[in-house]
Amino acid sequence: SINQLQLGLFSDIATVRETWDETKPPNDWVWSYGISARTNLAGYPIRFDMAWPGAFNKKPVWYLSLSLR
Repeated sequence: SINQLQLGLFSDIATVRETWDETKPPNDWVWSYGISARTNLAGYPIRFDMAWPGAFNKKPVWYLSLSLR
């Protein structure tokens, strides 16, 4: 699994519109960025992500993903 280890950086930018609240501006931008690592463990792909929503001073969000393909 060490030979198949892949490390990465990612970022995500999205726009949000709340149609129920007329007092907010039409577009509100949100962003996040983080790191990821993926490999095969016992023949199954496994991926680990850690993301910060907007700034490093916020608590990170952790994801662990398993799949059959």
